[in-house]
Amino acid sequence: MRFGMPGDKQFEWEYAKEKRADGQKINLIVFRAVEEKKGKIKETQRHGIAQLVRGEDSRTPGTSRSSAGIGDELQIDEAALQSLELDEAVIVATCLMLLKEIDRRRMIQFAMIAGAGGS
Repeated sequence: MRFGMPGDKQFEWEYAKEKRADGQKINLIVFRAVEEKKGKIKETQRHGIAQLVRGEDSRTPGTSRSSAGIGDELQIDEAALQSLELDEAVIVATCLMLLKEIDRRRMIQFAMIAGAGGS
């Protein structure tokens, strides 16, 4: 999900995976500033500002990995926020919007699977 802010600033949330030293695999949703330079070749530079960590450690007890609202951990780089003059509320609000969209798509997928099984 990419969006723009006043002053021609561009930001995006992007999915990533990480394998920790203990072998645990975690899913990340990374919030980055995106700079696009005009020219013959369009280059994109990305700088991480925040990440939403989705793994066993952050999961609410009694929930599975496919449960909605599993207790993700939002980690924000305060120095990056200040350097970009970005309010923390923007990160939190867009993160919540993204999670609602994920839940909405999950429900549509579930309804389609349930509908196909009932035919």
